[in-house]
Amino acid sequence: MIANIVETCVRKHTGGEEFFTALDLRLKDRTILCSLLDEVLKFQYPEVESMGLVVSGKFGQFVSDNSPTGNILHVSGGLREDKPLEIIRHLEDTECKHFIFLDDSFYSGKTRDTIKEYLESNGNTLLETFVVYDGSKEKDENVHSLYRYYK
Repeated sequence: MIANIVETCVRKHTGGEEFFTALDLRLKDRTILCSLLDEVLKFQYPEVESMGLVVSGKFGQFVSDNSPTGNILHVSGGLREDKPLEIIRHLEDTECKHFIFLDDSFYSGKTRDTIKEYLESNGNTLLETFVVYDGSKEKDENVHSLYRYYK
């Protein structure tokens, strides 16, 4: 399913913002979200008592609207474009100190890095990043994806 979406977007857009805008629009799918959340559940952190999800932008809103968990920190989008990070939705569990970042796509890591800096400046930890589409040329061991463009 994801491979077909990527292939369609590659045919229509050679890359850049147009490609990611088209891709991100098509990745807002409940079946894909369930697959992404299933991947998160496979990871075990025995030393972590509570863990929250951190999401951003429109995909973050989609996750917030369709996720079975309420422990989601939703921040503003546009972080890869240097827009300021703003909190849209606070966590239900205010004691939570460990987070997993969920996003639709990953390329340079700028959004993830901005969120990580924000979390760490508030005494929190970003454990892992889970994305639907990973388009980065270099594989990052802390980024887990349902689809990776570069093998």
